[in-house]
Parts: sequence; C-alpha cells; structure tokens
Amino acid sequence: MTTLLFGLLLLGPAQDARECYSAASKLLREKDFVVSNRILHGQHNGLPSPLPLGLSADMPEMDVIRWQESTLTKIYNLVEKGNQLAYLIRPPDDPYDKLWDIQSSEDHRQLVNAIINKARLSLIDQKTDEATRALLAADRYSYRNIDEGTGNYTIGVSTQRKVLGVIQDNMSLFSRTDWDAFEKFAAIRLVDRSLIGRVYLNNLKFMRSLIEQMPREYRRQAAEKSSGAAPKEIGDAMISPAYNKMLTEARWKSLLFKLDVYYSRALAEIQNIDKMPEAQWKFVIPALNVVEPKVVHNDQEMVRVLVAMLRDVNIDQLVFRSRAQYRLLLLNARVRKHRLKYFRYPSELINVASKAECYDPLSRMPFIYQKLPDGYRLVSAGRPGYLGEVSLANRPSRNRPKGPP
Repeated sequence: MTTLLFGLLLLGPAQDARECYSAASKLLREKDFVVSNRILHGQHNGLPSPLPLGLSADMPEMDVIRWQESTLTKIYNLVEKGNQLAYLIRPPDDPYDKLWDIQSSEDHRQLVNAIINKARLSLIDQKTDEATRALLAADRYSYRNIDEGTGNYTIGVSTQRKVLGVIQDNMSLFSRTDWDAFEKFAAIRLVDRSLIGRVYLNNLKFMRSLIEQMPREYRRQAAEKSSGAAPKEIGDAMISPAYNKMLTEARWKSLLFKLDVYYSRALAEIQNIDKMPEAQWKFVIPALNVVEPKVVHNDQEMVRVLVAMLRDVNIDQLVFRSRAQYRLLLLNARVRKHRLKYFRYPSELINVASKAECYDPLSRMPFIYQKLPDGYRLVSAGRPGYLGEVSLANRPSRNRPKGPP
C-alpha cells in the first residue's frame, strides 16, 4: 500500500482513474449528504437536529435530489474524468489487501445512483444533452470494471437496468442528437462479444490467488490469536475447520493443480465463443458452470465453495438479457429518430434497421415490433423455458410520455 500511495504522489494532479473515483466516493460520506440520503430513502430515525439548512424530513424525493445537486454535479464530474483516464497503478496481487479496495460495492451503487439522479435533474430542466452524457457516464463507469468477476458483473447489469429505465421513462424528451449518442453507445457495447469469458476467467484467477495465500493467511491469524492481537477477518468459509486439515503444502499444491485443470478446460470453452453465432452461446456458457474437477475427499469442500462462487448467479442469462437490451436501445433509437424526422413511427422495423439488426439471437427470431394507437411496442420474445420476454428496461414505464408519443 505504501508503494501505491507513493506512486500516486508522483503522478501529481489526477492521472489515474482510481484517484477520481476515490475522490467521488469521499463525497458520498460528507455528513450533510449522508443525512440527505437518509431522508431520500425514508430513514428518519435518529436524524440530527437541526437538519442541514434547506432540508426537511418530509421533503418530496425530487426536492431532496435538487438539494443534493451541487454534490451530485461534483460526483458526476469526478467520475466522468475518471472514465477518461487509465488505471496506471495496478492493485497488488494480495487479495487480502483490503486497503486497496478504495470502493466498496455500496460505494459503487451509490455513485451510480448519484449520477443517475443528476441525469434526472437535467431532464426536469430540459437539458437532455446533459442527461444523456450523465446516463452514459454511469454505464461507462460500471462497465470498465464489469469483467472482474460475477459480483462486479451483477452490479454492472444493475447499472444498465437503471440507465435504460430512465431512458424508457423519458423517451419523448430526447432529441435526435441524444438518440444518435444512445445508438452509437449501444453499438459499441455489442462489439464486446468476449465479456462473459472474461468474467468467468477473472473469477477463476482470483480464486487461485486466494487459495495460494490461504495457508500463509491462516498461519498469520493463528499467530495473531496467540499473541492477543485481533484476528483479521477473511470470511467464515476461510477459517472453517475443514481448511485446517488442508494446510499441508502437498495438499495445497494438489488443490491448485486441480483448479488449474478447471481453468484450462474453461479457457478452451471460452475461446470458442467468438467463433460461434451468439444464438448458440447458451450451449457454451452453462458448460463452464458444470465443469468440476474430480477431487479427493479432503479437497471436496474447498472446491464446492469455490465452484459455488461461479454458480451464484446465472451469468449466461444476464449476458443474454443485457445484450438484448442494448440491441433494443439501438433499435429504439432508430424508431425514435424516424419519428422525429417524419412525425410518425415506421410501419415495420425493417424500414429503419438492417435484417441483421432486426434479428434477436436470444429468441432466434426477429425482434417483435408493433405499432400501437399511442406509440409502439418493441421487445425480445425471449427463449421459452430459459428466459422470458425482454423489454428495454424490463419493467413498465413509470411515467406517461411527456409530449407526443
């Protein structure tokens, strides 16, 4: 950690993305902002008295968000600056180095919510270009770390759903320029076909690094306990009696060898993804979930815990839904731009998109497009027995369209 801090000092003004993201995270913990967030979420017990100037416990949601505007703008600016910078300093290899974890998952979610609330204010102020930039900044922030493992991936998917929800609720407000930006953004996301493989492989690499250092960490804990020092928390699974039986070097090497076999087999499966049509990915990705090395009895519990980390979410379904929604964003942009230009919706989707763009790999048929008296319906039919119907934000619109449909 000392090396990290020294390196950041040498960099001078923010040149590393983590500096910007860390500074934004600190704004979340400013006393008055924390109080306003508690009011925003209806957590009124134990509020300080008096409240910060301009705040009241019964303020409507958007009034609280308006009160936060200055801080929200600072957070957005820092995150957007971070999005433009590289990660110049890589984290240490030690997965137990909690000091490196500048941002917790909760910080990540709160930063995304702050940027999205900034976008909502911009929409109220009819500054749709600002709202568009903020929404895309929130997605970029999550997406650049999305392949670090299943935890980050689920947070990234949650961010995407929130961003698309705001777009869906305010479709009639966006200009042709805004829709151009959304279309381009969706097309860039769809180019990244190897994301699912990176998520799995980074999970596996992290597991191996964790296991490599468990004997050392376990022995360090034992030494701290005997000396009266407080043990460092590393999770219940890692301090269970089962692992006590596995601290011999030979057994640890055996387990690492088995995980390396698992890794190599998974890698072989993943490398085929780019060579296959997306509609067939279902048959590749689940195989990564069920491949499990044969292990001797004492290794079994350890491997079961580790493999469960890959199985805790249906990543393949999340990937299919996410990519279907990016396609729906692109197609909605085409439909909306057609209406802005000709004052009517296209009679058929093929009038604004190519045959390939109209095809939905999830349902293995064209996207469903229907003109309605008050607008249109555009969805993926999903895949029976696997994933249900998918819409842009996968929920009904929360607002009636403002202005003409």
